[in-house]
Amino acid sequence: MPDLIVSSDIDTLLSSASTTAARTNLGLGSTDTVEFGALETSHLNFPNLTTSELNAVTDAVEGDTYFDSNRGQFARFTGAASYDVVTARARNFTDSLAPITGVTLATSGFLESGLILESANVFSPAGLVFVHSGADNIDGQNFSSVTGYLYHDGSFAGADEGWYETGTLASADSVVLPANSQIRFITGSTGREIMHFNMAIVSDVTDKALVSETLLAGVTYGISVKLSAADMLNGNLRFDTTFTGLFEKARALFTADDVETGTRLGTLTGTMSEAQVFAFSDASAYAFDSPALGFYDFNFTITPSSDGVFTMTVRQATSDVLPLYINKAEIKVTSDSD
Repeated sequence: MPDLIVSSDIDTLLSSASTTAARTNLGLGSTDTVEFGALETSHLNFPNLTTSELNAVTDAVEGDTYFDSNRGQFARFTGAASYDVVTARARNFTDSLAPITGVTLATSGFLESGLILESANVFSPAGLVFVHSGADNIDGQNFSSVTGYLYHDGSFAGADEGWYETGTLASADSVVLPANSQIRFITGSTGREIMHFNMAIVSDVTDKALVSETLLAGVTYGISVKLSAADMLNGNLRFDTTFTGLFEKARALFTADDVETGTRLGTLTGTMSEAQVFAFSDASAYAFDSPALGFYDFNFTITPSSDGVFTMTVRQATSDVLPLYINKAEIKVTSDSD
């Protein structure tokens, strides 16, 4: 930006009765608007400091405002060496897991888990499954196709035991459930349950990363993870959290709900370690199975004493052919000064 040039001496400027002349002398233009820099590049800059540089400031005056580049926050000084954080960093996102499928109706586990009942009469099914393909929005609309299926117990003349498409009664054992589908279960005339899944985990105890977040020492973080998971084995769901640094303090609050029965299985809270396991089975610390259709809500409050990476993963607790179905996790990370 060019230096400010005053084209007449200060006495002439001060004695001028013309505001137009004063503007001209100060180079302020013809209106009352003061412009800093060229219009297309005008912006207001705050001193950009790291957290350690900000903590070392000892000559600030009340009202001085700086940007903490480590925390992504603004800090306003209340004295020469004390400040309050005036903004909180917040990010909302979903996990980056790519869709995984390959599960067929024959290997779906819907029958074994009790989500679908066997039908003795293919023309009067006791239970139905409707698959909405490509139904990635909240209510399952805008799907690319929807197809109904039933499971026949083999007692009807001319029909072997297995899965069949409704209407055509074509054999459907080998039909693959597409990832990112909404599955609707109907039992009798009243029972209706829905699950939406992005990936199916079968015979696999490999950790699938839901969250990976760098946390800085001395900053307090809130991490919220919400997701639905369908466990066809009932008791084979496991989440792990790990941190590569050390915690000054850390607490967790989580709830688990059985969507099928409407029962809250547990609301638990307490301190957590740098490596924490959330495994849901009768034999686990939480003493309840993960249900066929479940919803899980985790809330972590963490202040690290050293920098590190916080991760949260999901997997089968033990390898089994009955699948886990995992929907996209909704994640929120906030940070503030302690």
